[in-house]
Amino acid sequence: MDWRHGIQTRITAITLVISLVAVGASGYALLATERANFDEETRKRGEAVAQTLGRASLEAIVKKDWPVLESNLEFTGNADPDVAFIRVLVGSREVARFRRALVADSSGQEPILTISTPARIEGRELATFELGFDLRRARALIFRRSVFLALGVLATLVLLSVVISLALRRVVVRPLQGLCAFAEAVEGGNLGARVTHLSDDETGLLGRKLNSMATSLKTRSREVERARRLLEQRNRELAKKIEELRRANQAKSNFLASMSHELRTPLNGILGFIDLIRGGFASGEAEAQEFLANARQSGLHLLTLIEDLLDLSRIEAGQVAIQAERVDPVEIVNSACIESASTASTKGLSLRTDVAPNAQPVLADRQRLRQVLLHLLSNAVKFTDEGSIVVRVSAPPGQDHVLFEVEDTGNGIPPEQRATVFEKFLQLDQGTTRKHGGSGLGLAISKNLVERMGGRIWIDGAREGKGTRVRFTIPVHAIDVSPAPPDTEPRDRPLVLVVENDSSTRSLVRTALRKAGHRVAEAIDADGAVKLARGIVPDLVLLDVGLPSRADATYRDGIQAYAALQRDPITASIPIVLLTAHDIAQIPSAKSAWPKEKAPRILRKPVPISVLLEAVDESVGTYGNRAPLRTTTSSPHGEAEVA
Repeated sequence: MDWRHGIQTRITAITLVISLVAVGASGYALLATERANFDEETRKRGEAVAQTLGRASLEAIVKKDWPVLESNLEFTGNADPDVAFIRVLVGSREVARFRRALVADSSGQEPILTISTPARIEGRELATFELGFDLRRARALIFRRSVFLALGVLATLVLLSVVISLALRRVVVRPLQGLCAFAEAVEGGNLGARVTHLSDDETGLLGRKLNSMATSLKTRSREVERARRLLEQRNRELAKKIEELRRANQAKSNFLASMSHELRTPLNGILGFIDLIRGGFASGEAEAQEFLANARQSGLHLLTLIEDLLDLSRIEAGQVAIQAERVDPVEIVNSACIESASTASTKGLSLRTDVAPNAQPVLADRQRLRQVLLHLLSNAVKFTDEGSIVVRVSAPPGQDHVLFEVEDTGNGIPPEQRATVFEKFLQLDQGTTRKHGGSGLGLAISKNLVERMGGRIWIDGAREGKGTRVRFTIPVHAIDVSPAPPDTEPRDRPLVLVVENDSSTRSLVRTALRKAGHRVAEAIDADGAVKLARGIVPDLVLLDVGLPSRADATYRDGIQAYAALQRDPITASIPIVLLTAHDIAQIPSAKSAWPKEKAPRILRKPVPISVLLEAVDESVGTYGNRAPLRTTTSSPHGEAEVA
């Protein structure tokens, strides 16, 4: 900072200028006052001298003894060095005088103060005495005194200015310098800078406000930076999604073009062999049967393509229902291998199974699990020209699932296709598909079905030219059971989620609810209930309190599931009716699960169907004008009951 422009320098300069002006003005006023006072004192002194001289010279004036009068004048004039002259006038005539030789000042005039005093006897004026006083010596003395006084005042003011300047530096300049340093730091991007000189005056208040502003700016800067990074991430994700959509759209176009060829190929074979038979080109019954067998084979191939397309369409429309039940993996594996054995033997491939003794039953959809294995076996046979295919089933220790593996010695999967092999449309390679046939949708369909049954699927040990090993898991515990397909149950009907581990009770409640006009979704444990409720958001949950529990379960019973659904904003507004065979008050976890004023409706088992439907109607309402439900199960109450 330029010192000439500093506040301290300017304030000091202004103080000095004001001091000089004040000293000059006060010196001039003092000098004028002193001169006026001296003139007044001199006038009074002259009048006193004139009166004294008049009384002493009265006799000489009366006798007109002018020499004596002049002697008196000379004595008086010599006695006072400031007397310049004395004249005595009788009438207008000068009768005696005394005059001292004076030197004129620079103006050419003698600084003389003249005083006239009359001499009277008994009221009669005898003469007039005129005295002239030389003012130079007295005025020089006054000037020196004024100068000394002004210099003293000036020195005092200069010292005062220095003191004021130092005080201003401490009180004003230093805090302002701190504020300037803070502003420069903030301007340079350092939002962590702080004002350190904080006093109790206005500059301290300003410093605190600036510190608060810097903190707010730093917080806003972080928020803006987070928002910028989030926006960049969203933009990258959006760009990625757009690219994925573009690729998917291109892949779908390629798929439709290729599938048109794949559908026409078996259809052309069917029509061609039929035309051969109709045209009489068969040389005999044996050749005609051969033509029909080829036509049938082409028809089966065409049927497989159409079923894949229909499965994919139902999956995308959300119409694939999973009906969970206990399934023996050995039974399913053997069934799928038997169906694929003829195709494998035709190509000279060895197909065998390896099932671990500890492979326990899984909870899955029997038909869909078999469909997954058939897809994987079909791919293995299709892309394996020689060698073997092995289907393994094992139960990893400490896990809650069964592991299925289909391993072949075929071509393997190129590295660039492994990331997209399970995606719809993208796994279809023009060369291999046309060579081996098929829709190329088997892995995409299998992935969706496995995940719907609560498992996962992946490719392990895939090396190009070294074979492929596809693995997938199926849980041995509860999975979610999807609601009935929309085409069989209109969407405008209330959806009730039934959470019950007993299959016969589920079947009874399902039948009663559907006959009453409701759609039904099912789950068999607490974890499955919470997950499914969040996904489908039903109109009502019928929740059994005494659900089975796994060691690794998140929610161990119906009480914990109820509490989880009430805490979740997605499911908090869903009405829940609890079913239990026990006294709810004796369950410790129930005491803290809900407040007394918000306790759910609880139905004690066995629950008559009419009571259950009444509770459902009170929660979601009836559907149309339904007829009363007819039941055939007897009970002490004369109607069906929920056990």
